[in-house]
Amino acid sequence: QWTEVAVMEANGVRRTVADRALGVLPASSPARRALFALATSPLFDSCVLAVIMYSTVLLAMADYSEIDADGEPSGRSWRNALSAASDTFFCTPFFTVELVVKVLAFGLWSAPNAYLQDAWNFLDAIVVVSALAEYASAGVSLSGLRALRVLRPLRALKRFPDLAVIIEAILVSAPQI
Repeated sequence: QWTEVAVMEANGVRRTVADRALGVLPASSPARRALFALATSPLFDSCVLAVIMYSTVLLAMADYSEIDADGEPSGRSWRNALSAASDTFFCTPFFTVELVVKVLAFGLWSAPNAYLQDAWNFLDAIVVVSALAEYASAGVSLSGLRALRVLRPLRALKRFPDLAVIIEAILVSAPQI
């Protein structure tokens, strides 16, 4: 059962969304309309894809010849230091802003096109929340949460539906092999 819904349209995209995002921001407000326009903008989507690719390159360039006591890449390597700094000060903040924009634009859960109704967005939220939890833990080893960063490249599959179908077919058939 959905809460009250509204129809919003921008950039040639028409969606049924929660009438009030997070129960507060009405669909009729200029701020919500602007956030919806941003969230459905092809330029915004291209920026997200570019940051996903950048994040993927950072993950691929990790130097495991320099590891710390937790078995994680050490900051003594310039590649690991660059990766850690980029993730902390650019990638995670960018993906957090993306999540907030989309939640405020589409609603969180209680509408047909709400943010968490989409499986890819749900994956995005898990990755972002795990990264934020890792930063909030300051000093506590959360290498398990850090491992979730490898899911970021999967976010690109949402932008390439044909590739997503292939990956889904592989995942479905893998247990039978």
